[in-house]
Amino acid sequence: MEVINNSNALKISIDVPSGMDPLTGKINDIAVKPEYTITFHKVKTGVKKS
Repeated sequence: MEVINNSNALKISIDVPSGMDPLTGKINDIAVKPEYTITFHKVKTGVKKS
């Protein structure tokens, strides 16, 4: 995931950024830091707009 985060490419997560708990937003080790997150059904409580 560090390679993804360090990339200059546009990063988009689908549903929840990889590495993030969708209910709490907790990151155990490392997670993708996307510019955009596309969610389905409803916003996950752990995913917040920063």
